Amino acid sequence: MKVSLVSIIVPMYNSEKTILKCMDTLINQSWSNIEIVVVDDGSKDNSFCLVEGIKDKRIKLISKSNGGASSARNLGIKNATGDYLLFVDADDYIDINMVKELVKYADENAIVFSNTYVKERQNEYILKLFRAVSETIDKHRAMKEIISGGGGLICSKLISKNVIDENAIEFNEALVLGEDQVFFLEAVSHSKKFIYLDKAFYHYDRTDEGSATNKYHENLVDNYIILQKLIEESFESAGFNSTEDKKILNNKIKRWFWECIDNEVKIMKDKGFKNTLKRIRNITAKVSNVVDKHHLEVKCITDKLMDSALKRKSYLSAFNVVVISKILMIKNG
Repeated sequence: MKVSLVSIIVPMYNSEKTILKCMDTLINQSWSNIEIVVVDDGSKDNSFCLVEGIKDKRIKLISKSNGGASSARNLGIKNATGDYLLFVDADDYIDINMVKELVKYADENAIVFSNTYVKERQNEYILKLFRAVSETIDKHRAMKEIISGGGGLICSKLISKNVIDENAIEFNEALVLGEDQVFFLEAVSHSKKFIYLDKAFYHYDRTDEGSATNKYHENLVDNYIILQKLIEESFESAGFNSTEDKKILNNKIKRWFWECIDNEVKIMKDKGFKNTLKRIRNITAKVSNVVDKHHLEVKCITDKLMDSALKRKSYLSAFNVVVISKILMIKNG
């Protein structure tokens, strides 16, 4: 019986504070038939030397000029020789039995899903991918969960290398955020089997202010408009275009609209109040042009207020909703 080789791909950039903890959880996996492909993306700190000092023949350490996490992951995929891929970020870590538990259900045309521990501020919680475990998980449901925000992280999934290679799937290096969702959607659309373990093994740390999700991004709205187009193309090519699908896609726009405004609020002290409002006005105009106002789904009061802001192109209303929500969130801990 063949013992599957799992390639763990780790993109690394200026990760000297976290990489040793991450690597410790990888080299000590209870499933020993692994290779660890670490791609240093032009780090300026001691990250490369720290990994180079680890004596383990299963580690492949690659150095490249800085090009972003997507380019590092793509290079990692090209150098991976395993039957399955597992992505781990350098500032995260995994449980010691993660690979062993996931590989039990591995199949050459399958994706194995698991949950994620998410650390935000002082809290840690489990991000569950699927709410009703008893239901059948098919391609449509898997893609809906990715779009809905539950299954977007590429980490915590075991993916067949065969599916990636045969369909020439790679990370979009033009995107600064959301590239993992596009990659994951493509992988799901070309997979035939979907297995879900209702367990958490991956520890995702969102407390680092320098992480992609926390730092400021210039022209973020343009990134998300490109992302939305790619997501919609994935749904269309898979034949998913029902009214429910359109609502899911439009709710996605509403979520990233919120993120774009929050992105500007982060630097309001530096840019000034008037300049921030001007930028949010431009964002609101762009988003109003791409959202389908007939397929917006209201789930809570903030949804209702944001829908109203989009329909009226009211950037002031959108700004107020985000700012007040942030204040309430901080107040409630």
